[in-house]
Amino acid sequence: MTQLWLWVAFIGMVIGCIYFGLKASAMRRKEGMEFPLESFFITLWAAAFYLTMILGETVTPINGQTVFWGRYIDWVVTTPLLLLELGVIAGLRPKLIAGVMGAIGERLE
Repeated sequence: MTQLWLWVAFIGMVIGCIYFGLKASAMRRKEGMEFPLESFFITLWAAAFYLTMILGETVTPINGQTVFWGRYIDWVVTTPLLLLELGVIAGLRPKLIAGVMGAIGERLE
């Protein structure tokens, strides 16, 4: 059952990656292009790590439990990028965005 959900997540990320890639390509050299481009790379990164989990490369059994540690690497990279993107879109001050990103970093430790 877990394998099914990993495939669903992977396919969803690939669809998102294609969408944002096409949107960024259509907006080439226009103001606001950085948002779909950043979203493209976020979903590309996430799709790559979900594929590694499907293939069993970032999965380790520990004490009878399966640990999908690739998911945590994905989160450590994509969560701050998503917060940065949302903060910029919302027009927040850079100091506030950095504080929110830092607070998430503290939670991850």
